[in-house]
Amino acid sequence: LSELATYWPDSVASDARPWVVENVTGGTVDTATATLKAAVPEGDFSAAVVAQLTGSLQYRDLEVHYLRPLPSITEIAGTAEFDLNSLRFAIEGGRMQDLALGESQVDITGFTTSEPEEGVYEQLAIQTRAVGPVYDALATLDHQRLNLLSRLGLSAEGSGGTVSAKLGFQFPLAKDLTFEDVTLQADASVTDGELRNVFLGQDMTEAQLSVTLDESGMQLAGPLALGGVPLSVSWQESFAEAPKVRSVLEAEIPRTTDAERARFGLDIGEAVQGPMAANVSMVTRDSGLSTLQVSTDLTEASIALPEIHWRKEPGTDGSLSLTIELDDSGPLAYRDIVLQAGDLVARGRASPGRNRQGLGSIDLERVAFGRSNLQDVAVALDEDGIDVAIARGTLDA
Repeated sequence: LSELATYWPDSVASDARPWVVENVTGGTVDTATATLKAAVPEGDFSAAVVAQLTGSLQYRDLEVHYLRPLPSITEIAGTAEFDLNSLRFAIEGGRMQDLALGESQVDITGFTTSEPEEGVYEQLAIQTRAVGPVYDALATLDHQRLNLLSRLGLSAEGSGGTVSAKLGFQFPLAKDLTFEDVTLQADASVTDGELRNVFLGQDMTEAQLSVTLDESGMQLAGPLALGGVPLSVSWQESFAEAPKVRSVLEAEIPRTTDAERARFGLDIGEAVQGPMAANVSMVTRDSGLSTLQVSTDLTEASIALPEIHWRKEPGTDGSLSLTIELDDSGPLAYRDIVLQAGDLVARGRASPGRNRQGLGSIDLERVAFGRSNLQDVAVALDEDGIDVAIARGTLDA
């Protein structure tokens, strides 16, 4: 096929011919058939007009550059059919780096209807299946030609696992093609996926995910471990230019320990210790600020408030719900806190401690336990200890 230009007349599909000649660069055609019908007015062959052209090819070891400068598809074998309006490849298999391609279809259409001066171009459509390393798939998405992964603040570097995907591309064969001209679809499953620095500096491992992606956004769901914490996740991400909401992330966390929470900057000190279960929902805006809503089950945890001589032992029912405002460096504020544990009920807000670790202050609208009922309680926590100020209420000491 390196000599394709020699056998393809300039007058046949003249707009698509340069793209095909430039981008279908290697390989061998083992057999080819063609049927040509032409009108020759008054026997003048110089004025001949091609009325019909059909044919077929059987090829191997093709190399196709489908969207330069993305990695080319190599070792392509299969058959093709062509006519005056289209060239259609039925591919049996091929490779894109270490990704193995299964049965695929590549169609180039619109030879007779394109009007480049009017902005109407031939169309290229690719449907393929691929199996191989997650890294190769992510590196393609992260390529500057697509730039999809970096939009999420992620990188293919250090990624791992295996992906099985059904992929589709459609775009016009225009010389000044941009990403906005490309229609992209991907439906994939990921096994044992790994990705670095996914959230608050923590790595994703052990991911078993289903992924749907197109040029407008991504949806991802399945179990994984984040920073060593097992959870199930559902993630929707927008690729729009300036959406009001960039992403929505929901997760179910069966169990977290004190050390695991500390890795995310969510250590709340010695007051609450022990395992917790949680459901979280995080909305990230285009500014980079995020709102994290948390609902936790504190039944297995202990809660100790020695200043008011109150304690909850593991096994006693308890729950905590709150909203956390975050940026890329960690928590900014805790609000809408509602704690119910044993006979204790508390509502209020809090601020993170130094370097956004732990808690620096807690302001409670109401705290009730036993026969005590307190309002406007301010708690300051620092290296020197805890200071508590109570504005009003009844304290049964």
